[in-house]
Amino acid sequence: MSTPKKSTTKRNKDTFRKIVQWLKRHEKSIIVTILALATVFRVLLALNTPINIWPEQVYDDNLMQEYALNIRGGNWLGEYNQLTLTKGITFSVFMAVCNFLLIPYNLGLVLLWILAVFVVCQAFKPKFGVKSRALLYILLLFAPCMFTTLISQRLYRNALLPAGTLLIFGSFIGLYLRRNKNIKTLIPWSISAAVSLASYWFIKEDSIWVLPFIVVISILCLIFWVRKWFILRKLKKEAKELLWPKFLLLFAPYIFLIVVSVAYSFINYQSYGVFTTSDKSSGNFAKMIKSMMIIDDPNRQGTDVWITKNMFEKIYDNSPTFENLKEEVSEIKSWTNDSGESLGDLVIWKIRLAMSNKGYYKDAKQADDFSKKVADELSDAFNDGRLTKDSKIHISAQMRGMDFEDIINGLGKQAEWFWLLSVYDDTGINNYRSSGDAARLRQIGNFTNSLYVPAESEYRDIKAINYSNGIVKIYQKLSMVVNILSGISLVIALIILVRRIIQKDYKDFDLVAAWLGIALSVLLLLMEVSLFLGYLDDEAINTFRNFYCASATPLLQLLKYIPILFVAKEGWSYLSIKKMLKTGKNK
Repeated sequence: MSTPKKSTTKRNKDTFRKIVQWLKRHEKSIIVTILALATVFRVLLALNTPINIWPEQVYDDNLMQEYALNIRGGNWLGEYNQLTLTKGITFSVFMAVCNFLLIPYNLGLVLLWILAVFVVCQAFKPKFGVKSRALLYILLLFAPCMFTTLISQRLYRNALLPAGTLLIFGSFIGLYLRRNKNIKTLIPWSISAAVSLASYWFIKEDSIWVLPFIVVISILCLIFWVRKWFILRKLKKEAKELLWPKFLLLFAPYIFLIVVSVAYSFINYQSYGVFTTSDKSSGNFAKMIKSMMIIDDPNRQGTDVWITKNMFEKIYDNSPTFENLKEEVSEIKSWTNDSGESLGDLVIWKIRLAMSNKGYYKDAKQADDFSKKVADELSDAFNDGRLTKDSKIHISAQMRGMDFEDIINGLGKQAEWFWLLSVYDDTGINNYRSSGDAARLRQIGNFTNSLYVPAESEYRDIKAINYSNGIVKIYQKLSMVVNILSGISLVIALIILVRRIIQKDYKDFDLVAAWLGIALSVLLLLMEVSLFLGYLDDEAINTFRNFYCASATPLLQLLKYIPILFVAKEGWSYLSIKKMLKTGKNK
């Protein structure tokens, strides 16, 4: 009576075994098919998500779009005015290139994101297998940071930060994890690092935060190559490859950045008569602003005001050139609170507008000369003791200084943001309505060749928005589980690595270095952003947190996924070895 059941069970086992064998034989094809379908779906979501055109944002969105229109028209950044050299041009160049290639802007943006995800997944190829990297690809492909209204829908430079960040970190990690490979293997990673670094550097003016990571990675590569060369020399063996080509590939990104900076500055010089990339981050205007921000004000209350009224009075007293702006500065109320103070970096725009109202922005040379005179006069005042400098650390010419107290006070904010970003708080997209001048909306809509919805439109097709927000909700609901799993995996990974140290096995410590570098970079970025946004109230900070931390979110995902993938790999290897030994004993 039991024979048919046994026969059926045997047939089921045979069928299951055949299915498993078929899956193993076609594993790569199945993975490629799944990734391709996921990628196509991601592209379709992007194409059907409306962008937001915001002409009223004269100093931000509209400025980037104006740059792009002029670049595409062969007019560089357009006719000179007070805003011409204020911001980096990478985003505008990206818009212009998309237009030139007849690629819709939102398609170009998602393709750049796909490229960045692919590069960072390939970077970890020496450490993780195909299935692990395929999973990492899917998890990053649908990352909530690229389903965030102020990033993916707003037609502004922060849209490029997530992809740009992954490209830089992925390229340098790829170079580092292949440091023991031949020159041919290193070339594409060096090229990728060079292009991504130069492009990212001119998205915003605060890109300096990536330097610690890439410099340390470069130093580690140098140490490895020099040590290897000395070991081979000590053993009286000749290295198969010369050191200098590897050094050249390692320094190529820095050299390329310098070349691009010089070329960028030269074009600005040819167009406007000033040799600088952006007067906000370099040149005499930046020097003038920094000279103002380092003035010590013992009566300063809090950190919301970067240049106080008292500091302005000191500037007037010690700079006859800037004193000419006293009336203009006092008359501008746009960026002034009830106490007569200008909060945060708004004071910089106030100074710029005052210079423009006084006629100093008729041409770039005149504005630059004015700024140089003010900077020189303040420098003389510092040198002869009429002015004293504060004791703070100023990492940027366009941001207030910080001290130990700021760092301590910022730790709580950074921890809070670290957590909120890790659970994808305040992410998601919506049926954005673009408002403003109708002719301008049509112009930018045609230029980007992307879906936008005018305020008066009856457009209601929101399937892509619903799908996108549904994906975000999945990430949000699973974030707690993933965070806990990541924390447990991190502890297990540390135990594994400590045991290896005891056994003098230093395998995978390069992966630890990469993970630690990413973690420290995220903390540095959050510190920088918290200092910058310190003058905003809690509601405004909650609104713009993801916007300004656009570079941090994809890195946070990497921080969570790397320990999980590492422990999964180690566990799989352990089970495979155990199974192999058991099979051997049975034989």
